[in-house]
Parts: sequence; C-alpha cells; structure tokens
Amino acid sequence: MKGEQAMTLDKFFIDQVLTILKEETGATAHLMAAVPVGGGSINQSFHLQTTKGSYFLKTKENAPPAFFEKEARGLLLLSRAGAQVPHVMASSDTFLLLEWIPKGSWTPSRM
Repeated sequence: MKGEQAMTLDKFFIDQVLTILKEETGATAHLMAAVPVGGGSINQSFHLQTTKGSYFLKTKENAPPAFFEKEARGLLLLSRAGAQVPHVMASSDTFLLLEWIPKGSWTPSRM
C-alpha cells in the first residue's frame, strides 16, 4: 500500500475487497492505494487502485440492514432500463464496490 492514506481504510474492508476480486478474476489482487474521494454522499468513499484495476468503494459504519444491497439493486434496475451506471462488483451490509469511472469519462452519449 502507498503512504498513509491507505491506512484510513479498515483492513476488514481491504481483505473483503481483495477476496471478491480474486473470486471475480481468478487471480490474487494486491492493493496499491486506497485514496479517500468525494461522491459517497453520507458514506466514506475511496478510490482503490489494485493490481486488477481501479474501483470505487463506499463504506458506512453502522449502516442500516441491506443499505448497500438496496443501492446495488437500484443500480442493476437502472442498468436494465438502459441507464449508464457503474457496474456493481459486490455489495454487503458494510460496503458497496463499484467499477471506477475516471473523471471526464461520462459524456452525454453515455447518459
């Protein structure tokens, strides 16, 4: 991990995310950086840079039951309706892991 910023993300989340990435890709991923970013609304959010790519992670301490699962379901329904939304990699009671959308990559044709 790079620098102190990676230390702001609990090891519990890091381990869960790396396990999910291994299940998704079939290969071990390593965390290179976990940088706090905006865009998480009432949640903590991070740009995760791994050896398997970049991801957006939202976490919330004491999240209500199914909090992130409901958001993941909403994103899936929007996607099925034709909306361009980030791909959901995984969700749990404590986090939501999405594909990372680089700044400036959303254009009117993608909306």
